[in-house]
Amino acid sequence: MITVSEEEIERWRSTPETPMKWDEYPWDVGEERLPVTVAYGAGLNSTAMLIGCVYQGQPIDLILMADTGNERPETYVHRDQVSEWLQSKGYPPVETVRRDGDYDSLGERCKGEDMGPSLAYGFRKKACSVKWKSNPQQKRIKDWAPAQRAWNQGELVLKLIGYDVGETHRYQEAYDNEERYIFEYPLVDWKWDRDDCERVIMFADGICLPPKSSCYFCPSMKPEEILQLRRRHPDLYEDAIEIEKAMQRTLQEDSSIEGLAGKYAWQDIVEAADKQPELLDKIRTREMQCRCYDGGRSRDEDMNEHIAESVDPEEKKLPFPFERASEFDEMREAERAGGDDQEEETVDVSVEQLEMTIPDS
Repeated sequence: MITVSEEEIERWRSTPETPMKWDEYPWDVGEERLPVTVAYGAGLNSTAMLIGCVYQGQPIDLILMADTGNERPETYVHRDQVSEWLQSKGYPPVETVRRDGDYDSLGERCKGEDMGPSLAYGFRKKACSVKWKSNPQQKRIKDWAPAQRAWNQGELVLKLIGYDVGETHRYQEAYDNEERYIFEYPLVDWKWDRDDCERVIMFADGICLPPKSSCYFCPSMKPEEILQLRRRHPDLYEDAIEIEKAMQRTLQEDSSIEGLAGKYAWQDIVEAADKQPELLDKIRTREMQCRCYDGGRSRDEDMNEHIAESVDPEEKKLPFPFERASEFDEMREAERAGGDDQEEETVDVSVEQLEMTIPDS
């Protein structure tokens, strides 16, 4: 544990634009350490961040996941899986919070008020994320006794965010200059990218690789993801189309917005794809398969083994070494080379590739 002086805390308060390093955390202030919270998105990065913190033994007091009410079923399964794993390690489970209001979910609000998510209208910032994800978490922390106690004593709450090393622009843009919080990005400090996050999750017993975490009607979904939704969850796809129809009712006649995909409607994208079977044959609608590690001894027993050769210890800060990471890399290389277990090639299809068959409105 690191004990810091009041002068050091004041320095951190006065220079919020400089992110703290992981080994500079003021875990202890006087007799009590700072409360530690995690903003958990149930995706790849935030899951890997939790695993890294657990194996490094860093304290975490509150793990919050904001639920819009419209996540894919696989995301809820993954959340429960991670909660069970955390509790097996002596950590708190993931606590789910929701926005208070007249609607039970973001989708119900969209249908009730004939509106779509903000991204569908071309807004760069996700107002839906602020209202339905950030704000509910902020409200929960404000009502949380350890946070209130810290603030009453003039101290701070430490909040961990799971942006990886390739997303430095996100934390630079999103840094919230609130005097009551210290925001930290462990994956950036560890220099972990998405491949590192995937590797770490693969070697944590009892946790599978997470599915993409987003609402099932998110405007940022790619065409192949829309088609996957229709195939795997036809009921959710139909609900997304109902949301699209609701937002279309309030669009101006001369609007350039057509539907959930902005200048395109999801219905038109699907119709265009159906008319091009040769293109559909190339689309790998990704199965959200569980790729848990299923062999050998527990990685908990291997913590003193060597770091995988594929990871440069001079560049990456691993909170725990894992013996079999090279085995995982070999498996991935075999898949790419075309072994018996080779995965079908994934082809990302853009809206522009379907544009010729989308009818004019």
